[in-house]
Amino acid sequence: MRTEYCGNCGYRRGFKRNLGIGTILMLLLTFGWWLVVIPFYPVRCIQCGVSYSDIALWKTLLFLLFLLVVGFCVYLAITV
Repeated sequence: MRTEYCGNCGYRRGFKRNLGIGTILMLLLTFGWWLVVIPFYPVRCIQCGVSYSDIALWKTLLFLLFLLVVGFCVYLAITV
């Protein structure tokens, strides 16, 4: 488990993979081969359940939106 800042909660929380009954069932059905897939499970906040990759995606999208707005303002300032 790693501790990171959760953008949804607003606090530093632990992030871990949630393994449930579906994982155990798939382990049994695939005779253990499902263990290969577990490292690709997303890590989630232990408090709110949002995945770490979702937070990173939203930060990237907000940064791109910011750049778009700034670029549009500069374009308006140059053309006027």
